[in-house]
Amino acid sequence: MAKKEINSISDSLIGTLIDGKYRILEMIGKGGMSGVFLAQDERLNKKWALKVIKKTGEDREGRAVINSALTEANLLKKLDHPLLPRIVDIISGDEMIFVVMDYIEGETLARYLKREKKGPESKVIEWGIALCEVLEYLHSLTPKIIYRDMKPGNVMLTKDGRIKLIDFGIAREYKSENPGDTVCLGTKGYAAPEQFGGSGQSDERTDIYCLGVTLYHLVTGKNPCEPPYRIYPIRHWDQSLSPGLEAVIKKCTQANPIDRYQSAAELKNALNNYEKEDEAYKKKRRGHIRLYKCVMLFSALCFVTGVMAGEKYISAEEKDYDKYLSRCDMTADENLQRQYACHAVSVKPGDTAGYEKLIEIYKKDGVFSYDEESEYLTLYEENQDLLRESGEYGRLCFETGKLYWYYYPSDDEIGLSGMESSRGWFNNAISYGSESDDYMVTARIHYGGGEFYHIVTSSMEEGTDDGIYRAYAETLSSLVDYALYETSDYVKLQVCRLVIISTESYGYRFAWDGVTGEALTDTVNRALDIAESVNVSGGKSGEIKEYISAHRSSVMDEIEAAYE
Repeated sequence: MAKKEINSISDSLIGTLIDGKYRILEMIGKGGMSGVFLAQDERLNKKWALKVIKKTGEDREGRAVINSALTEANLLKKLDHPLLPRIVDIISGDEMIFVVMDYIEGETLARYLKREKKGPESKVIEWGIALCEVLEYLHSLTPKIIYRDMKPGNVMLTKDGRIKLIDFGIAREYKSENPGDTVCLGTKGYAAPEQFGGSGQSDERTDIYCLGVTLYHLVTGKNPCEPPYRIYPIRHWDQSLSPGLEAVIKKCTQANPIDRYQSAAELKNALNNYEKEDEAYKKKRRGHIRLYKCVMLFSALCFVTGVMAGEKYISAEEKDYDKYLSRCDMTADENLQRQYACHAVSVKPGDTAGYEKLIEIYKKDGVFSYDEESEYLTLYEENQDLLRESGEYGRLCFETGKLYWYYYPSDDEIGLSGMESSRGWFNNAISYGSESDDYMVTARIHYGGGEFYHIVTSSMEEGTDDGIYRAYAETLSSLVDYALYETSDYVKLQVCRLVIISTESYGYRFAWDGVTGEALTDTVNRALDIAESVNVSGGKSGEIKEYISAHRSSVMDEIEAAYE
């Protein structure tokens, strides 16, 4: 299909005069169904960004791209704020929609972070105040607009040092009668808890949370989408940072919206006066120092007694560790097994065997639950420095990555939440392992799959998705090779289902990106053969096998349609 066809359409637009005034100069980004061009307004002698959206694409994803782009355009054309790009024209043709908007020269803060690692505290506070001002404006409209996707990748830093908020694809107009969001949208890691259901609809405080996480990332350089997947107090990472700013970010990122700042104006005031929090902290700190001196005097008296007991404790520690690990295998009660494994970890927090035992226990019911995740991450975060010194740290990260990839709960069929969360773990496995480790190739395969789903949506929007579908098709083929030798029937079936869903979702894009029909058909057939060889019925594995069987014909139809 389509790669040659799409390219020819793109090439033919260069030099075209749209609506009698916008001359297309060059392409500055493209995706499967859209592209962004630099255009010259021949009447005003001014450059604009021209987003071109194809009206074709009847698949669910294609409609989503068009709807997202039109939602963004229709919202932006009503707005007037210096920190927002303007939509100056929307032109609907027979085959394409043209959206004319401000051309912003600069880079996203995400790209800035890749280069600089983190931002200076004073500059981050300045950016935070500016973003509060644009949120104040959006929230003051009638109906108010909730942005919902604040993150460094959606903030542009212009060449003259100003910032602009971009990408309104998931913004929504607030409706007071709605009890909750109808769709779970946002970037995991930055998104507030209520964006994933169960906590009411998103409102102004949702944007406060997302901005708080964004400030955290900017000032610490710690990406919330990567391990340890937790918003620590910022001074945990850098003691030179302001206690006042730490308090502000901590309040922004509370799980319960009631505990956050209630408006952007309130947050802006806090950022403007964060030094007052510093003074309160210093006063409290002086009291702590006086208490510390008293405690140290008492501790000195206890020291000799502690040394005398030390040798006995070390030998008892070894016995307790082995005892707790063996007890995990002596009961069928999974709650007791978890307790014993946690006790083992507390005895020897730098030994990976206790954590691996927990992973083994979590897998038994086929779901790595949120409670189990919280339990595991609490232990991991408290002891990660000790674990990194272990020669088995890379393997532990690999096993943790597989736990997220295959067992983490998700609202979608494909398990995007688990794949997103697994990326950091697989990356650590690669970083801390050696080329001779038997898990290294598999870790890279899984990391590649997680990376695809991490970047695919933004790449489509930015028009930078050339090559990613071809790489993902190779990843799927490698995953099928991996599944062939996997001992867990559940994991085998999960891989096979992923191949089916990916082919049905991206068949046309695989073709567009140069994947041959023969190669894609071979990957799917091998996956179907593996699924057929698995003998299960009932339970989660049985449900997955039924899903694969039900889609056997439709996935082949999708391939045929993509390559006809």
